[in-house]
Amino acid sequence: MTRRRRAISFAFWMVAALAALWLWRRAAPDRAPLAGLVEAVPMPLGPTEPGRVQAVHAVAGQTVEAGDPLVSFETETLDSELAVARAELSEILAALEVEARRSTVTAARDRLEAAARLAEARAQASDARARKAALQAELGALSGEIRRLGAVVDEGVGGYQAIGSLKAREERLRNEARHAPETVESWQTRAERLKGLLDALQEDDEDVAAALAPLRARAETQTRRIEALLRRRAALVLRAPRAGRVLRVLAGPGAAVAAGAAVIDLVAHDTQRLVAWLPERTARRLQPGTAVKVRAPDRAEHEPIDGVVDGLGLAISVMPSRLWYDANTPRFGRPVYIRLAAAGRLLPDEQVEVTVVSDAPTAGALAADRPVEVRPVEVPAPLAARTRLEVSAALWLPERARFLALSDDTGWPHHDEAVPWTFLIDRDGRVDPAPLPIDGADKVSDLEALARGPDGALYLLCSQSLSRKGRRPPKRQCLLRARLEGERLRADGAVQFFDTLVSGLDAETRANLGIGDALDLEGLAWYDGGLLIGVKSPLDSGRARLWHLTGVDALFAGAGFGPQAAKLRAFGALALPTGATDAPGGISELAVIGDQLYLASTLPEGPPCGAAWRTTLPALAPPRRLAAWPDLKPEALAVMPDHIRVFFDTGDRTPQMARLPLEQ
Repeated sequence: MTRRRRAISFAFWMVAALAALWLWRRAAPDRAPLAGLVEAVPMPLGPTEPGRVQAVHAVAGQTVEAGDPLVSFETETLDSELAVARAELSEILAALEVEARRSTVTAARDRLEAAARLAEARAQASDARARKAALQAELGALSGEIRRLGAVVDEGVGGYQAIGSLKAREERLRNEARHAPETVESWQTRAERLKGLLDALQEDDEDVAAALAPLRARAETQTRRIEALLRRRAALVLRAPRAGRVLRVLAGPGAAVAAGAAVIDLVAHDTQRLVAWLPERTARRLQPGTAVKVRAPDRAEHEPIDGVVDGLGLAISVMPSRLWYDANTPRFGRPVYIRLAAAGRLLPDEQVEVTVVSDAPTAGALAADRPVEVRPVEVPAPLAARTRLEVSAALWLPERARFLALSDDTGWPHHDEAVPWTFLIDRDGRVDPAPLPIDGADKVSDLEALARGPDGALYLLCSQSLSRKGRRPPKRQCLLRARLEGERLRADGAVQFFDTLVSGLDAETRANLGIGDALDLEGLAWYDGGLLIGVKSPLDSGRARLWHLTGVDALFAGAGFGPQAAKLRAFGALALPTGATDAPGGISELAVIGDQLYLASTLPEGPPCGAAWRTTLPALAPPRRLAAWPDLKPEALAVMPDHIRVFFDTGDRTPQMARLPLEQ
């Protein structure tokens, strides 16, 4: 064998050996990539009430964006109800106007009568005073005349008859003068009472308000009914809650559909989960927290996607038939549930290969899976005896090296309840022993949100929600503007926000924004010249709403809403799956850092749980989950130079807090 042939033979066997080694390493149970499928859970979408399909705006396989219309239902019945409701409201308003005019005329007549009686009483009092003065003058003159005639009688000149007549007249005048002060006082008292009555009629006509109250209540009830009808009408256009792909269209135009019945199945594009399978021989190899790399076979040249094991199945099960080597030979394995660091790079139901980075859990695999230490806030015993502290919002004050914190409730029932207090907490979680009062504010309840403007002004917002008794008193409607002055806050602006929304926005706008009995606002941040407001409830087709309020100073100046005043618009909506079942979450807090928006989510209804998220502004990309808490409600995000401090509302228990690293 020549040297050349020996070299070729050696090279051939070396390549074969290396290939065999590679195949062995790849096929070894602890080395081989895991087969997996990107989660593609269909979201069945349907109407909230029975209806008939009018038009279908999407076809199977079509890609849609969040908010795109999918199916329209007939609106004739609701349109008729709306027309009747609006006509009834017009009738009530007309009756209100007539009653207001009638009551105003009656009040004016009462004022005229009171004024006339007052003038008469004043004239009688003046006449009584003049008569009293005349009597006193006449008595003085008679007394002088009687003294003169008495001297004449004493000299024996005569005048007995004249002096007797004068004394009789004097006695009569004295009797009249004795009652004159009572007459004057009586007319003066009557005049004062009539003056008070006239002032009351001019300043506060309670009778008019009482007469109009039933009609006003009917108008308010009818307005709420119209708002409810508008919300129902808006719901007759079925929209995509998230960006995704239409999997199936289950009903066509003319089809009658029951409430809750699916008419379209949608698969979300921004899925961040997949399921892989461990072979039976290595079923116990992995554990939650294990870092993995995910790659689609047809895109091997692309960078793999980081992932982390979220959980494992409790039993061995049959793999999907797509993962079988032979169509007639089922494969078995243990499901491994994996959360991806980035959404949108893989297709729903796409087959992937999962490579284990390390069998041990890796704390840095994903921000969402880094251990987040939760520890209690230290509340001094004297302060705890004086007030409740349920941290609902917080803001870092660098000039004080303290967090300014709000509480859902302050004081205790029957003792300092709803007193306007805020609290200072140092960076180590120790609460200052004395609360920080808000001067210029009345009672407040359910303070939920806090933000700071570029000029240093602080904005404090109550939830606007109904109380447990189904009421929305003024103390739950506050939107305050305040400034930090010494050891207190001074409020220099206050608005009853919900009432202002109802009076300043038309019914259709309120319905589109979700302004109604279910309203609950818990997030606030300064952004782009105004206040970004996070809505906890109601959700918009399972997504949490964001509002943007501009012209804030005009609102505090009493200008209301309008082209030259404050403006409120829908900023967007985000899907925030929260809790063990990924139920739709609402916004419980906001924080803005440049073009990054951090959010906290909790469930509008349900057990205490929550998560923290990050997205970009103004585009609102699909949010990335940074952390999750299965049994705690995150209600405050305070931005610090190197991290975000999270505070948890724990009800009547000691508040908790955690540090969340800032993401670059």
